[in-house]
Formats: sequence, structure tokens, C-alpha cells
Amino acid sequence: MLLGLALSKPNSQPNQSSKAIRKDLEEWKKQMKTTHRALTRGAILEMPIKDWESDEDRQYAIRKYTHLGFDYDGAAAAKAKHIADMNQHLNELDNLLHSEESANKWGRSMDDILLIPDLRTLTAVKGLQWPKKVKAYVEKSCRDAGVSLYTEHAV
Repeated sequence: MLLGLALSKPNSQPNQSSKAIRKDLEEWKKQMKTTHRALTRGAILEMPIKDWESDEDRQYAIRKYTHLGFDYDGAAAAKAKHIADMNQHLNELDNLLHSEESANKWGRSMDDILLIPDLRTLTAVKGLQWPKKVKAYVEKSCRDAGVSLYTEHAV
């Protein structure tokens, strides 16, 4: 899905730029990772995804991540703080994106392939304030890739 996304424009050809990974975007992902996990690890289990159709599958994921140290109750209790933190991260990303089309001026690249899944997963979280450019970026990218957002099911 996402490799096709990077080259979904007519006549798109891979080039050296399409392999680039910007250090500022890599740092942004690193900075927001803990907050992203706290907000999405429980929320994604509530989405209408085949992987989570059965209670057994959801319980398996909960046991797995609890065993690895994730605290679902703690994350839920601190949701307001995590939302405030993520809103700040999203505002930072708004300044890093080149446009509503791509992270970089030359078009879609590996940077987009690495950003879009995290942003799509965040659409499972109710209460985030999406900056205009970031919102348009994730909506257009997912639409172009033929995948839906979780917005209508957000918790």
C-alpha cells in the first residue's frame, strides 16, 4: 500500500530523492513515539479492523503489550495530557511538511512512507486538534493509497 503511495502520481519514477529520510522528520518521529503509543495502543483495538474482530485477538494484543511493560490503564488515565502533547507534536509537524501533498518539495518519498502510517493510526484518537496542512496531508495520502481513516470510529 505505502510503496504504491509514494509512486502513485502518474509518471512517478523512483529517484535518489525518493530514498531520502530527513533527519528532522526522523527526530520528530522519535520525539512523539511515546505519546503516540500511549494514545493509540488501546484506541486501535477498538477500530473495525479484521485483526481485532474477536475478543481473543484483542486480549492477545493486550497481554502481549502489557507483558512488554505497556500500562493501558495508565495511558487511559493520562489521555488528556497525551492529547495536549500530541497536539503540540502535530503543530511541529505542520511546520516540517512541505505541503499537503508530500513531506518534501520533490514529491512523495520514503519520508511519506514512514510518516503516513503513524498519522493514520492517530485518526483512531478522538480529541486531537489537527493542523490544516497535516490533516489535509494524511487525508489525501490515505485517499490516494486507497485506505480509509479511523476518524468516524475514533475513541
